[in-house]
Amino acid sequence: MNHIAKILLAIGCVVLLAPGPAVANGKTVLKSALDVSFAGLPVGTLSHTYAVSGRNYSVSGSMKSNRLVSMIAGTRANYSSSGRINGTKLVPASQSLKYKSSRKKGAITLAFASGNVRSASVSPKKKTKKDTVPLDASHKRGVLDPVSALVFAVEESEIGNGRKICNRTLPVFDGTSRYNLKMSFASAATATAKGFKGDVFICNVRYQPIAGHRANRKNTNYMKGNRNMQITMARIGSTNTYGLFGFRVKTRNGTAVGRARTFATK
Repeated sequence: MNHIAKILLAIGCVVLLAPGPAVANGKTVLKSALDVSFAGLPVGTLSHTYAVSGRNYSVSGSMKSNRLVSMIAGTRANYSSSGRINGTKLVPASQSLKYKSSRKKGAITLAFASGNVRSASVSPKKKTKKDTVPLDASHKRGVLDPVSALVFAVEESEIGNGRKICNRTLPVFDGTSRYNLKMSFASAATATAKGFKGDVFICNVRYQPIAGHRANRKNTNYMKGNRNMQITMARIGSTNTYGLFGFRVKTRNGTAVGRARTFATK
């Protein structure tokens, strides 16, 4: 799975919560399904479930190509993550990702302790090239895995404040590379999906490679300078948290777009 696919996974496959007064002592479950298109053609679906109970959270989901794409270069991925909630931050304990396409298959398993990476298993192993920026122990401290990367919690008094929702930097370690996803507020709008009708907030996204990436690779430099990445966030029920409602990411080969068909809490 190349680094663009990993960025798309981090942006497009995750809906996360952080604790608020409405969920701190009970349980909230969000079920979401996003229809995904690429270069104007429907290519598949992202489906996931997020559950928070007390101070524990879990995420599970899948990414599937539609039948036409699967016959050409289909991709399937299953992912999960779990951990604890500390204030308004998630502290991951484990993450598992398995993917398979017509060209390759692989798996990534991460284990954490107190927000730091304790172990990382990547199959197949990534070959180190001459232009690979070295990873060291510092790049594995205070990070999030891609499945629990997006934490969009605000103080209760800031509900509906787009700048407080969007403006944040997400430190991500995906098993082979360390990067930041830097978010900033773009605009607000209204939207509907099964289980949802209301305000949404659009955030600009910038990719900042830190280590583990190939410095001279064209895709790396394209994504580093890419100013055409956005995510759309919607409020999770009556909580003070926001989840992924959609995304739009321009790549060298076309634009990937995801929009929620279902966004329902219980």
